[in-house]
Amino acid sequence: ALDVVRHYEDTMDGSSAYRALVIKYELKGRARKTDLHRELVNDFIHDGEDPDAYFGRIEDKSRQLRELGVPFNEESLMGLTLAKLPPAYVVLETVLENDEDLDYEGAKEQIRGFHRKIVAKAAKKDQVENAAFIAIFNGKCFTCGQPGHKKSECPKRVDGKKKHGPVGGGKTKKK
Repeated sequence: ALDVVRHYEDTMDGSSAYRALVIKYELKGRARKTDLHRELVNDFIHDGEDPDAYFGRIEDKSRQLRELGVPFNEESLMGLTLAKLPPAYVVLETVLENDEDLDYEGAKEQIRGFHRKIVAKAAKKDQVENAAFIAIFNGKCFTCGQPGHKKSECPKRVDGKKKHGPVGGGKTKKK
């Protein structure tokens, strides 16, 4: 591998050297097909993940399989996607599985919409919990001394550190 890199360092650019290494060491034939299938089977939409990231990964793998002569169509992508939805999507999964007229692009749009609803619901829940906390939290922040939030939530902190020096709202040491 080092010889290939040195050859391309002298004669070409870095991207050409990388392509040469990929061509030389990337799995070929059945081993590559098996590896791509394994990656597809082991991939899934993670909780909270934007589904488009998942769609991009599996569509890239399916494209690579098709380039290797493996028939992998939208119906295959649809089945794989439905089988890999997170538990929170179980109702949507049932609806999509029973809609025989729905194509892969339509399913993706339905999944995106469901994801947006989950994100919006989580944001609203966070707002409600924050409001409830503020309503019952009577103490003062140990960073800025203002009531209504804790030190860890202080807007005057940057990367977990204070922006300003102590303002008298913090704990005092016992002598």
